[in-house]
Amino acid sequence: MSHNVFITGTGTDIGKTYYFCSLLKRIVKQKISVRALKPILSGIDKNNIYNSDTGRILESLKLPLTMENFIKVTPWYFVGAVSPHIAAREEGKVIKYDDVLDFCQPDKKCEFQFIEGAGGLMSPITQDQTNLDLIKDLNIPVILISGNYLGAISHLQTAIECLNYYNIPIEKIVLNESIFPAIGLTELKEMINQKYNEAIECLERI
Repeated sequence: MSHNVFITGTGTDIGKTYYFCSLLKRIVKQKISVRALKPILSGIDKNNIYNSDTGRILESLKLPLTMENFIKVTPWYFVGAVSPHIAAREEGKVIKYDDVLDFCQPDKKCEFQFIEGAGGLMSPITQDQTNLDLIKDLNIPVILISGNYLGAISHLQTAIECLNYYNIPIEKIVLNESIFPAIGLTELKEMINQKYNEAIECLERI
């Protein structure tokens, strides 16, 4: 496992945070120092910000649900459940890409650093930059998350081709079972493996 990894996906609401938290819990159990980031988050309830992806990340790290800890994980958070740059605009704010890039630089005091992106691989984080731009500029490998919903084959292959085009290493592909699956996890895994020969992990819905 690389020391600095970006967790991205074929889209939103496909289980990135679920996988991220399960990964963090395993690392914390091993007493390994880790920095977990989800720099940008939109669609939060300001009356209960801890009932959010960032709240779940803090719980997985066994850290107190304080505002100080929240901001250490997620400095940019917005109410609107829309693309971050639109959510920021609706609140009269601007996400400065260079600030996000600086925030995501590795902490040398930690053995591992994981960054979860907002939305999918090509989701915009500012008016002009996407998660893909951030991954390229950080020059780090990715863990790519997908479901097995209708359209997943196209979305997953598009994401893989895009990452390969920019020579971005794929550390692992994680397939989360969707609520309404259109293809079996094993079949999807075999199809992707046959074409791309990537390490793939399947997570069945409990």
